[in-house]
Amino acid sequence: MYGSYEMYLKVLAGSPIMNGEAIPAEEAARICMLVSSAQAAKIWGCSDAVGFLWGTLLLADGILSMDELVEKSDYSKSTVSTCMGILEDLGLVRRVIKPGDKRHYYVSIEGCEAVFKAHIENFKRSSQIFLSALDQAKEHLAKGRVSENEKAERLRHRLKSIKEDNVRLQKMMNLAGLFTVEELIKILEPKAEERRRAR
Repeated sequence: MYGSYEMYLKVLAGSPIMNGEAIPAEEAARICMLVSSAQAAKIWGCSDAVGFLWGTLLLADGILSMDELVEKSDYSKSTVSTCMGILEDLGLVRRVIKPGDKRHYYVSIEGCEAVFKAHIENFKRSSQIFLSALDQAKEHLAKGRVSENEKAERLRHRLKSIKEDNVRLQKMMNLAGLFTVEELIKILEPKAEERRRAR
């Protein structure tokens, strides 16, 4: 029997093993989830390893230690540690601390509400960093030489447009964060239906 990680790699490589009787149905279902997790990670610009480890935590019965993640994945401890940091930053997993235990434990963030709020907070943090950079860029342009005024004015206009877009996006996220997922669905569904009928 192949280990989960080895089977996962075979599926990514296009092996026909999933189409036969080579593995139990339960294992095939697990591999499907791991592959989809890796594909999702690629969309975010992350590695297969990030996706595989996220999928492993999603399917786990409770928390997993760093050593258990290393054992299940065959990745090095440093790779697992790096991937866990990325998943924490994405708001998809959280670190669990056990009193008196120095080991690192992790658990996936479950429930659409928690994941939704985590994504909003991540966006707001990154947006604020970007807005601060835009203000700094504007200050640099204000100190430019007279000979650079025309070029600086074009860039200043572009930065203004970028900032306006980011402020609108941040406002949208701030408003969305005031509601639960269920409340947003109840608010938006009737509006969406009205728009579909109007087309």
